[in-house]
Amino acid sequence: MNEKEKFTPASLLKVPVMMTLYDQASSEPGFLEKQIPYLKNGDFYQNIPIKKEMVEGQLYSVSDLIAQMIVYSDNNALFSLTKILDQQSLFSLMRKVGIKQAGMSEEELVDVVQYSSFFRILYNSSYLGRTYSEKALSLMTQIDYQEGLPKGLPKDILISHKFGERNLGDSMQLHDCGIVYVKKHNYLICVMTRGRDLNKMNQTISHLSAVTYNNVQSQAE
Repeated sequence: MNEKEKFTPASLLKVPVMMTLYDQASSEPGFLEKQIPYLKNGDFYQNIPIKKEMVEGQLYSVSDLIAQMIVYSDNNALFSLTKILDQQSLFSLMRKVGIKQAGMSEEELVDVVQYSSFFRILYNSSYLGRTYSEKALSLMTQIDYQEGLPKGLPKDILISHKFGERNLGDSMQLHDCGIVYVKKHNYLICVMTRGRDLNKMNQTISHLSAVTYNNVQSQAE
């Protein structure tokens, strides 16, 4: 529904960043063990607080920073990793899914069809090899954020997902996209919202997640 409507990707961009870093790791031995400092950017604001913070200035492995960026959606971990990120490879990856004006700014606009392509690429191991594709999907099953899509699912259902949120003037945007693992009926769901009430947007995403899950289950019976 409204699959071509454009939204700000916000923290959803951390998924192609992770994919690009894992692609770099596949051709550079020791890349994930490289130690780099955790840097803070005062321009970043997050409506959904980080539950586990790193120490500013301390050295961490690239692997640990990727985990921090994804599991806790830490914007400062993203900022730190951009210092070693192959920007041209990132832009090339984004163009593969139809995001022509590829970049990292708040103004870049995507739709659910374009963004969900990153999950299809990971699921099919068509960009990264199987090892790194599975590593990325596994990391996204550990995401700390349990509102949105996960809240609309039974507790025992596994989901590999990424949320994104951004303040834009007097409104906000909240998105959640991922793969739900149901026996023999895995499915991809991506919901993007805009409004002024974060709780209501969360509830809307959770409701659509529950409706989709129940529909898939009914078709499987």
